[in-house]
Amino acid sequence: MGVINIPSDQAAMFANYLTVSVCILIVVAFFFALNNLKRGSALDYVSYTPALLTSLGIFGTFAGIVVGLMAFDANNIDGSIEGLLNGLKTAFLTSLVGIVFSIIFKVLQTTGAIAGPRNIESPSSATPEDILGAITHQGK
Repeated sequence: MGVINIPSDQAAMFANYLTVSVCILIVVAFFFALNNLKRGSALDYVSYTPALLTSLGIFGTFAGIVVGLMAFDANNIDGSIEGLLNGLKTAFLTSLVGIVFSIIFKVLQTTGAIAGPRNIESPSSATPEDILGAITHQGK
């Protein structure tokens, strides 16, 4: 089975398209998670977001490397360096964007800069009867 080789100019075009697509996907996932964090919804997604952003960056890394290697021709090293470097640019840029957005999200989440709605009653307003009623109602 032969390896698929693509011309260097097509590799550059595809690498640029891939870079933009993965970076847009990372930014959309970031803002979707921020919105859910602020509203207090989709908490499973919100807790998974830092790993998702990093994973999308790593996906871009491997996809960029594949594009670069598809443009590389061992018989014409000088002529295929440009395609290889375009793929590597995609690889490093998507990883960087994924990691940076993951760090920003984690900092915003842990510092409380973006806080969800709070529906917590003050502890002083609960009477022993309220607590007993809540416990009794939970079992039903």
